[in-house]
Amino acid sequence: MNKSERKKFLQELQDKEEKQAALSEKRFMYEDIGWRGIGQKMLQIVFRPSFEDNKLWDIRKQGETYVLFESTFAEGERYILRPGYDLLECPSNELKSLVDTLKAIKITIGIPESDMFSLDGTSYEVCLYDHQQSIRLQWHNQPHEDWQEMALIVVKAIERFSSLQRKND
Repeated sequence: MNKSERKKFLQELQDKEEKQAALSEKRFMYEDIGWRGIGQKMLQIVFRPSFEDNKLWDIRKQGETYVLFESTFAEGERYILRPGYDLLECPSNELKSLVDTLKAIKITIGIPESDMFSLDGTSYEVCLYDHQQSIRLQWHNQPHEDWQEMALIVVKAIERFSSLQRKND
């Protein structure tokens, strides 16, 4: 093994160890998981139905390819994810279209005051990322009336993502 091959081998070994370490620990939902080659996070969708597994999906851009990862929340935890980050089988062009569609929606970010509070039901979050900028919207059961278009797209994405198979590494 020459010097160049040895350096490449050591880098691959370090990358593998980095990935294994990242996948082996619980993490805070807003903390990005990371290892060389994971790609830039473009979109995150959080789905929290009462009395069911809560899930989080990240769409990442790896070069020109969009990929989808799924995480599940730790038992009884609202913000802590279980170890792991499952790659799901989904066409890149479908994921890119979803990101582009959500980025193009114009919404009001004002939140109407409400005296209602509910623990049961389903909470949703969607977050769009662009390098050092992001916007996160969250609602419980029914979104703000001006968010209906976006919420419908998010719900359809959750239905689609829930039906996908894990991709073998």
